[in-house]
Amino acid sequence: MRIVAPSWHTPTDEDGWRLRDPTGGAQTYTTGHPRYLVHLSRRCPDCLIHLRAMEDTFLRRFADREEVIDCGWYTTTALGQLVHLADARGGR
Repeated sequence: MRIVAPSWHTPTDEDGWRLRDPTGGAQTYTTGHPRYLVHLSRRCPDCLIHLRAMEDTFLRRFADREEVIDCGWYTTTALGQLVHLADARGGR
């Protein structure tokens, strides 16, 4: 995924980012809140700490699995916006 433009994140009523998946598919573009994203191409200390914590947690549990894993934490709204279930509000 690449950030392509700023975009309003309707589920949280806050500024977000429009993301593009270069592999295409049904969700070529989506919008996500910055707190859902991790910088991979630059050295952001906060993102590196978060990424390492996710690696420690998830690689042990899912490293040998081939299929797509859905932990049930995020969903995509009808507007194509990525939202954490704790942020989801009815009708948005």
